[in-house]
Amino acid sequence: AGPIRIAAERLTLRNGGSLVSLALLGEGNGGDINIDASTIMVEGISPRAGVAGISSATIGQGNAGSIDIQTDSL
Repeated sequence: AGPIRIAAERLTLRNGGSLVSLALLGEGNGGDINIDASTIMVEGISPRAGVAGISSATIGQGNAGSIDIQTDSL
């Protein structure tokens, strides 16, 4: 998986919204997630999507990517 890079004044994930880097089956690694935002808000759940969040995972032999967050308010 490739990296995810976000630079913004404000990032909001709500009602099951998510930011995910995932490597499926095989030997590949998950991509890194880099977020640089003054304000980040992660809140709420959705019956279909689940809990709002930021995650990196792997299903297979590879490694999950790292998550780096730079913010003044989380």
